[in-house]
Amino acid sequence: MTRFLLAAVMVLTACGGGVETGGTGAGAYVQGPITGFGSVIVAGGRFDDSCSNCIEDADGTRRSRDDLRLGMMVEVESGPIGDDGSGGRVATATRVRLVSELLGPVTEAFNTAESRIAVLGQPVQLTPATVVDGVLGGAASLRVDDVVEVFGFSAEVDGYVATRIERRRSAPDSYRVRGQVRDPDRMANTMRIGVQGFDLTTTGVPAGLDNDQFVRLAVRTQQVGGRWPVVSVAIEDRSAGDHDEAEVEGLISAFTNAATFSVNGVRVDARNAIAPAG
Repeated sequence: MTRFLLAAVMVLTACGGGVETGGTGAGAYVQGPITGFGSVIVAGGRFDDSCSNCIEDADGTRRSRDDLRLGMMVEVESGPIGDDGSGGRVATATRVRLVSELLGPVTEAFNTAESRIAVLGQPVQLTPATVVDGVLGGAASLRVDDVVEVFGFSAEVDGYVATRIERRRSAPDSYRVRGQVRDPDRMANTMRIGVQGFDLTTTGVPAGLDNDQFVRLAVRTQQVGGRWPVVSVAIEDRSAGDHDEAEVEGLISAFTNAATFSVNGVRVDARNAIAPAG
């Protein structure tokens, strides 16, 4: 069984009762999986995604509304969140960024007892809510060497929890890994994400890279010496930015105490927060 800590929804507001963000920017920031359409639904809010040229992937490539699917992880920036008159929350999106955690081959087939697979050697936990697309028969029909894209949450200790797994019809030129850095070594040009090692001889270890930071890697399709050779690396500055309201749905990715922790790499100052029992 996974040992993940799950934070259902962290709500940070700049006025009235919530955890102070310190921001004065208008609008909202919401991060979480897509749970519905008719406008895109994230973290219980309905966001009008008809904005022109506002949808992009993690590399900044423009995407269309037709590329959005159930279970995909997205970061949404919007105007102020309002009430739709029936208790629901609505806003107009100004930016929608979709991001996946892994793109590569299945390296361990579905384990029924533990409800998990491995992708690029990383354990991937499935839940009853995980969407499995492009596979007749679902996750149990995935086979070793099937190339899949995994959307979801990552945490350093246990790997990943999938909100969506999508089988690719063709193999890409490079695989992708997104996660939390461990043990960057500038002399050896190596680092670790989860249970896998990475060789940064081609790119070098970026200046300022340290433990707990999140990165996106493109890696070659074959390991060398037990490590994945990295062809590009991008450091992610995970922040809710300067907004009046922010919501982050996901896993606790770093924990100091109940007042200082991170959710999906976004740091939370909860000193003034009122937490539910338990």
